Amino acid sequence: MRGRPAMLLLVAAALFAGGAAPPPAMPHPAPNARAADNTACEGCHVEIAAEWRQSLHRSAFTDATFQRAFAIDPDPFCRDCHAAESDPKLGVACVTCHVTNADVLAMPGERRAPHPLTRSPEFATEAACARCHEFDFPDAHLRKAPLAMQRTLSEHRHPGAARETCASCHMTKRGGHADHRFAASRDDAFVKSAVSVRAKRSSATTIEVSLAPARIGHAFPTGDLFRRVRISAAGSNRYLARHFGSRQEIPGVFVRSEIGDDRVLGGERVVVMTVPPDKTRVRVVYERAEAPSDPAFSSARVAGAIDLFDAEL
Repeated sequence: MRGRPAMLLLVAAALFAGGAAPPPAMPHPAPNARAADNTACEGCHVEIAAEWRQSLHRSAFTDATFQRAFAIDPDPFCRDCHAAESDPKLGVACVTCHVTNADVLAMPGERRAPHPLTRSPEFATEAACARCHEFDFPDAHLRKAPLAMQRTLSEHRHPGAARETCASCHMTKRGGHADHRFAASRDDAFVKSAVSVRAKRSSATTIEVSLAPARIGHAFPTGDLFRRVRISAAGSNRYLARHFGSRQEIPGVFVRSEIGDDRVLGGERVVVMTVPPDKTRVRVVYERAEAPSDPAFSSARVAGAIDLFDAEL
């Protein structure tokens, strides 16, 4: 096995020696030292920079929810994605995504620039987002097998998922360019457009709530471990989410382990709830929950919520 990596390197070297250029590196988590260069980007791309300054990328490190989690577990593993530049207040900056080699990384067909560009078809795909939006828990050595901490890209490849790209959903065109505000979990209209919710009484004491993917190419919700959908009726709550518990995979060592996943992905999810025969209020809410202390989610702090459905049945 040791000889295989060396052989691959020799093959790659032979190709490049024949004139083939190495593929450009895609954006990746890393503690870089390019904060000053970001000022140069903002000086020319004023409109796009103004959008980026409103984005969750810009506040990736300073966001209050992240800071509370980071105070509990200040792991460099988290910082590498959330503060990828020498100035952590930049969060995920222009240079984080666009300066991975010496030149500025860009998609094919964009307008001319007064500086060198590396144009890459791959930069227009989910590969541009993959290394910060799909990764394993950093404790693989304590597990029988690695476990994805975030798996948005794997969800995107699910057979039933919509064929949207990351950019076609999160960076729709605005003023002739891709919107660098990156519509996401703080945008009510954007979140509501991702899923279709219906509810009905299937009997005098039963309500069925149906959630189906709409304009979305991955699971709903995705991303952070504790994003969830809360379905409430008659004083009871059901949560659609990735559910975690503590499990011993290696003798004497307990790790956070996934014990269930009932999110919406690739098809309709139906939740049946028992209710009294009189009129009952039914609510479906998308919640940005913080780390719960129990698998049932009942103790989680909710940092933000968006109503998806609210009616009396």
